Amino acid sequence: MRSSRAFKHTCMETSAIKGWTDFLIASGGTIGALVGLVFVSLSINLARIIERAGLAGRAAETIILLTGNLAGILIALFPRLSEAQLGVALAVPLVPTWLLPMLIHFGPFRRGPIYRLWQEIVRGLLHQAAALPGLLCVASLWGFLPGGMTWFAIGVIMSIVVAITNAWVLLVEILR
Repeated sequence: MRSSRAFKHTCMETSAIKGWTDFLIASGGTIGALVGLVFVSLSINLARIIERAGLAGRAAETIILLTGNLAGILIALFPRLSEAQLGVALAVPLVPTWLLPMLIHFGPFRRGPIYRLWQEIVRGLLHQAAALPGLLCVASLWGFLPGGMTWFAIGVIMSIVVAITNAWVLLVEILR
């Protein structure tokens, strides 16, 4: 049996999230508000979103990106996770957050002509800029890369930027 002293030592908060709690809490609130904005834009413009090619996919990508990052933020706030445990726990929402929108991006290419190739490329690149840092964070927490939680912060910030852009398209640009 382990002594309580050894157990306390192995379960203490690691440097993986030290100094990041304020950022994580603020980001979680911001993402929560953006999820609300996206749902409002979907409910207001649902008929138009369904009619126009690519917009339903863009809405799904936005929701996946925001909820995946929100789940990652909540996981990162779990107390007493080691870096390796945090990496495993973050992989659970962040791998699908990266993968599922990629499948959405490739869907139009499989089904036939897409509305504008350059728009699909920009959407794909923006998604990679937002989701790939989460995977780099996981690799870093597992010891394969330097950077640690900085990668996650970059991904969260980029996700917010991409989500605001997509919310603008779903709420305002669709009316043009």
